[in-house]
Amino acid sequence: MGTLGGIISDTQTELPVVDLRGLNQSKLHTKAWDIAQRELIRALQSYGGVELIYDQVEPEIRDGLLDRAVPELFAENVATDRPKPPPLPYHGVYMYREGFPYFSIQLANLNSLASVEEYANTIWPQGNPYFSNVVWNYAVYMQELIRMIHRMILEGLGLGHKYESFIKSLANSIRLSKYHDDISSNETKVALPPHKDPNYLSIIDQRKMDGLEVEGSDGKWLRVSPMPNSFIVLLGEAMMAWSNGRLKASNHRVQMDVSKERYVVIYGSLPSQSNDLVSSPMELTDKEHPTMYKPFKYYDYLKFRFSNEEDTHKDTLKAFCGA
Repeated sequence: MGTLGGIISDTQTELPVVDLRGLNQSKLHTKAWDIAQRELIRALQSYGGVELIYDQVEPEIRDGLLDRAVPELFAENVATDRPKPPPLPYHGVYMYREGFPYFSIQLANLNSLASVEEYANTIWPQGNPYFSNVVWNYAVYMQELIRMIHRMILEGLGLGHKYESFIKSLANSIRLSKYHDDISSNETKVALPPHKDPNYLSIIDQRKMDGLEVEGSDGKWLRVSPMPNSFIVLLGEAMMAWSNGRLKASNHRVQMDVSKERYVVIYGSLPSQSNDLVSSPMELTDKEHPTMYKPFKYYDYLKFRFSNEEDTHKDTLKAFCGA
């Protein structure tokens, strides 16, 4: 079906597929690495998304997260009995808006097992070691993967020398999500409308139930049906702005039978609160690529986007910081 570290074409989805098996950051610039890097950049330029085959995550961790840990969390009514809105939009417990059966909980700054346990103790006063351990172990795997993706992106743009400083500026989060409408009966509808993520990158694990659709360059929606050992990666607005528009933020939606429960885990990278200026390097600006976005503060943009401004502008990022 393809060679290690290359692109695979005969899949059940039109989203490009890149094979990362056998690749890691301890063995850079092998032939397989260079092939995968080129195909990753090509996919992010055209679609803003890619399916990555990555078999380093232990199956029991992925299964335990989606089959047990996330359902157990939502069984505690954390979405309906939610606390006051978080100080930052798109953080904490999040509902898209009324009428859409989407709930998510973001755990930010997962720097240790103790940080997950601290959150778990707010839901289960007696603690939940299984939840804490499986979430933390999954986050460790995802941190390695997302760093590898960022390295490939920066090197693919000719900015590999900026990798270390870029990584130090990042924060990471894990978003646990549920889609379900218990008053619907076998009704397929848009559970999450078309949108672009505001962050740098999102790694999506939806193996248990399809629903994600990505808009192609021709405006048609591509149904994403990932393979069991793959993850979907979507580029966000911050990364598009950082690349001066050379990479495309993915416009995507979720369409599914909302009478069924769909659980999804999303691991993302975003600017840290202490270093949230998004500014495209001067190397990415030239006559063919004039400046598209002014430097902006990421968390100021979140407040702008998740206010009423989102419904006012067709392109919220351009309205906020377009050059």
